[in-house]
Amino acid sequence: ANAAGMYNDFMLDYLAEHHPSVTFMHCSPGFVKTNWGREHITGVAGMALRTVQWFGRSTETAAEYLTPPLYKAEFRGGCRCTKPSF
Repeated sequence: ANAAGMYNDFMLDYLAEHHPSVTFMHCSPGFVKTNWGREHITGVAGMALRTVQWFGRSTETAAEYLTPPLYKAEFRGGCRCTKPSF
């Protein structure tokens, strides 16, 4: 997973150099509480997943972090690789 994120950062940095008027963004919101995977996991693994979800961020909190680059002027142009501070 770390290598995939690193290569994604490299790719976006390369694209940003060649297309300076376009904003490229790579976000890593961390663990977000969603229903993803819940319908397929049962038994002990399902109970563990539900327990861990207590520590995840809400989808609303993740959205507040992930959406500003779509509309705020300070994010225009270049490559942005961000991680939440919440």
